[in-house]
Formats: sequence, structure tokens, C-alpha cells
Amino acid sequence: MENINFDTILSFLNELPQAESSYLSEEIHTREIPADWIQIGSLVDERIGLNYAMYRPWTNYALGFYPYSGCDIYKTENGKIILSYIEYGGHYPFRRNFIITKKSPFIVEPVSFDIIVSEANNNDFLSVIAKYGLSMNKIEKDILRYKTIDQITHELNADEALVIKKYHSSVSNDYQYTMVMRRENAVKLKSELNLLWPVY
Repeated sequence: MENINFDTILSFLNELPQAESSYLSEEIHTREIPADWIQIGSLVDERIGLNYAMYRPWTNYALGFYPYSGCDIYKTENGKIILSYIEYGGHYPFRRNFIITKKSPFIVEPVSFDIIVSEANNNDFLSVIAKYGLSMNKIEKDILRYKTIDQITHELNADEALVIKKYHSSVSNDYQYTMVMRRENAVKLKSELNLLWPVY
């Protein structure tokens, strides 16, 4: 298997002699991978994990958002490049696929990720993310803005950090934050927090 990922996918596609393309998707109503597909990489970034925030999901390939951030990358026998993942949201799991070329409408930055913080560590967490421009006032405004938005359709500023969702579990007493920022900052933030206490 080759090792194409979120950092190399565009340069890989640019080297291929492919025609122009728009947003193309197809579904296979089975979880199985077709026999003529070869996995050549993955868009999963283990450093920041997965979540279900969506950004222009059915018109662009926002590589740092659901569902693309959970896709593996395949090459078919006839040379098509496919992003593929298993969709669990329907009556039964099935495989959803996206046919991509160098002309596909990609969005590379920003990315979305979740962080789960215990109530005991929540104030320390808020102090850390303040360094990324996330004051309490901004967090509250952003959460209010995105409260009823399931899919982000307006253009995001890749240089602006956001907290778009906040959930408190009365069972575990944890907070779950859904955040948006540049990938390098997301990785840096998670690494910084892991030095203080494990985050998920």
C-alpha cells in the first residue's frame, strides 16, 4: 500500500493524467471493498481524531471534516481515485464513495476535531485555548451562532479558531468541545493538552 494522506493527496493527484471533475459521489450498498480496488492511503489523522462536523459536505471535499476526514483512499483497476468510508447513519451500514481528480473542489483548511475535558480540568483547558484567540466571550458567541447549524455552508476563515459546539455530560461530568482551526494548530493544541492530562 502506498501512503497517500491529507498532506500529500493534492500533489499525488496533480501528477495523474486525469480529466476535469466536479463533485462526484456514489454508493455501494454493502460494506465490502470491490475486488479491483487497492488501498493507497488514508485521510484519517490519528493526531486529532474524528468527529461529525460538516463543512459544505455535498459540494466540496473539505478534507478536515466529516465524512472525508474518515475516508480511506483507493485506486481502481481503471485508474480512478476514490475516497471511501462506511456510513452508519441509515437503516444499515453501507459504503459511500467519492470519485476525485486534481480538478475536484477540495478544501484543505481548516479542520474540525473534538476534545473531551473533565470538569476538574475545564478552567485550565479554557486558559490554554485562549492563546489561540478563543476568549470566553468569543466561545459563547460562536456556540450561539452555530447552535442550530448541522452543516456549515458559509465560507470559513482558515486562520480563525472556533468552538462551534459544547456539550456537558451529567453522567461522566465531562465537557465535549467541537473545534475548528488549522490542522497544524489542532495538532499543537492536542499535544500541548496531552502534556497536562490525557484528552480524547
